[in-house]
Amino acid sequence: MIKTSIIRILFVVLMANSGIAFASDEPLTSGGFQYSITPIPDWVLEQAVPEPQKELSQGSQYLLSDEQLNVSEGRYDSFSRVAQKVTTEQSLEQASKLSMQFNPEFQTFALHKILVKRGATTLDLTRTSKIELFQREEQVNNNIYDGKVTVFIVIPDIRVGDIVEYASTTYGKNPVFGDNNFASFSLGWGVAVQSSFMRLVTDLDRPLEYRVHKHSGEPVVNKTATTIEYSWAQKDNLAILDEQGYPAGFTPYPFIEFSEFNSWQSVIDWALIHYKQQNSASKILQQYVNELKATSKDKFEYIEAAIKFVQNDVRYFGIETGQNSHIPSKPGEVFERRYGDCKDKTMLLNYLLTEQGIEAYPALISMQSRGTIADNLPSPGHFDHVISYFIVDGKEYWIDGTRTFQLGKLDNIGVSSFEQALVIRPNQKSLTELKTQFKHRSQTHVHETFAATGGYEDDVNLTMSIKFHSHEAEYLRGALAAQSITEFTKHYLDFYSKHFHGISVVDDIKVVDDTVNNIVELTGKFKIAEFWHIENNRVTTPLYGEFLSSYAQLPSTIQRKFPLGLYHHSEVSQQVDIIFPETVEWTFENNPLTIENESIKYVRDISFEKERLTVKHHYETKQKSMPPASVAGYVRDIKKIRDAIYLSVYNGKNASTSIRSVLRNLLNRKLSEQASSEQNNPE
Repeated sequence: MIKTSIIRILFVVLMANSGIAFASDEPLTSGGFQYSITPIPDWVLEQAVPEPQKELSQGSQYLLSDEQLNVSEGRYDSFSRVAQKVTTEQSLEQASKLSMQFNPEFQTFALHKILVKRGATTLDLTRTSKIELFQREEQVNNNIYDGKVTVFIVIPDIRVGDIVEYASTTYGKNPVFGDNNFASFSLGWGVAVQSSFMRLVTDLDRPLEYRVHKHSGEPVVNKTATTIEYSWAQKDNLAILDEQGYPAGFTPYPFIEFSEFNSWQSVIDWALIHYKQQNSASKILQQYVNELKATSKDKFEYIEAAIKFVQNDVRYFGIETGQNSHIPSKPGEVFERRYGDCKDKTMLLNYLLTEQGIEAYPALISMQSRGTIADNLPSPGHFDHVISYFIVDGKEYWIDGTRTFQLGKLDNIGVSSFEQALVIRPNQKSLTELKTQFKHRSQTHVHETFAATGGYEDDVNLTMSIKFHSHEAEYLRGALAAQSITEFTKHYLDFYSKHFHGISVVDDIKVVDDTVNNIVELTGKFKIAEFWHIENNRVTTPLYGEFLSSYAQLPSTIQRKFPLGLYHHSEVSQQVDIIFPETVEWTFENNPLTIENESIKYVRDISFEKERLTVKHHYETKQKSMPPASVAGYVRDIKKIRDAIYLSVYNGKNASTSIRSVLRNLLNRKLSEQASSEQNNPE
């Protein structure tokens, strides 16, 4: 079926609400929560379910998606209706189970009908279907409790060929948003829909601005004596293929949005009411501030200590029921209970900063839209995260209180690529760009040395050093905190075992954490038996830039209609040294090698001096996305890069006397082992 999260209006509509009232029928109870079964409201324009014309998708064939919203006269009524035909046995279970959600803090739910059309017969299963209400808390794994209730419906006796139709309305909205309305409707989905209809009804004296995204059509606008109606009807909506790998903030699905907020400043004005700095009455918090001042030699040490405390000592957990979804708790409360969500932690950090005379403000972030938020109509509904914005000595800083393991000096703390933020301060009129400095790039630098100083027939010693900078260092600290060093060492042993079957650990990996510069270094020692690959009278030496391979990846969809996203602000380098038992003269063509386009750059440089052969690989991204027309060229370059990464050199025909001698010995040993194996395992 079309899941509620796909076909339901993606909206939050706001108007003053005098209270929650159930529809006329007596409310029913399930799981301690109430719902009702009522007729379809009079204001709804019922749409005809079309006769199935052709199967536009496998499984269920979606005949109708009908979404209507009425915000006139202070109401908030969200009506939804779906009709689908079951075409295969595999889709029976899917079509017979419905799932919808509402928030009992400020909403009620009414089911209108569940009909099953079987040939010429229509069965009304509204009251015979099994209806269960429960709190599933889908975000609990993200430490968020929002109080939403799931309405789970099991329809009995569904058969292939049936047409299943169901309709419901959710009444009410979160009063935290005040008197302004905003909403969003999907106009395309990942499944085909034969007929779709959307409609929004508002008061005549409260028209809404609208904006259509990724679609060339326009809504139909009709006026009555008291209302304005915006509607949109479509036929034969084809499924939109999910190509994956999109840039941050991009969606391939068309939609239309509405808003009464006339500017980003009007959104700021709304937020200022809830985010104004509150004086904390907590004596314990004030005592902590005094201690922090006394133990900090300067304001930067104070700031760094405050950030470390909020990020690591105040755990991330949000009870976001009702208006708590958008109104932060008082800093004193958050300090004493030692937990809070993003807005709670932000306001606590900002309080600590302002106590030191630092100008600090909350900044609203859209994790979903990122930099594309500026393309949308202004509304609070775009934002799903809050971070701290503050100014020290005229320099701007952005700190996410929900991050952990962000150690180091203030200037070295990583900044996430949120791209755009709405800073909540008086006289702010627009979105603000988050500029990422070079030192905030995700950087990884790998250095491997394979030493064969004991001779070709001895084990090769591998020394590994990896330095993780900025974001990479912070992520690594989290990984190290979640597992033991022995487990971490085994992870790298497994990594190298893909190419070196005779590898073993000499000692567990060592960790050096440079918290001043926000760099974590891992060092490890391994021993490799049978390092040299022997075939056709030559010794092959691997010089793989394996660590680059996870960055230089081919997209899952190459023939694209939509842009391809890149892991932006990333840089990785790998140096591989091979120390041979003797001096070897090498000749390399096409060295150094550079592969570059408008999106990425790769450089490989090979050098040698006496017994040491060195290969340096370097890869970086130059932009966050590319248009579909550039993907084919990008794929060709990525293939070239992956070929260049997996470099091998060999000694053979022109090998020195010692290498030829080793070749004979190793080959004779290999032949002897094969002969022994054949004797022990006769056919």
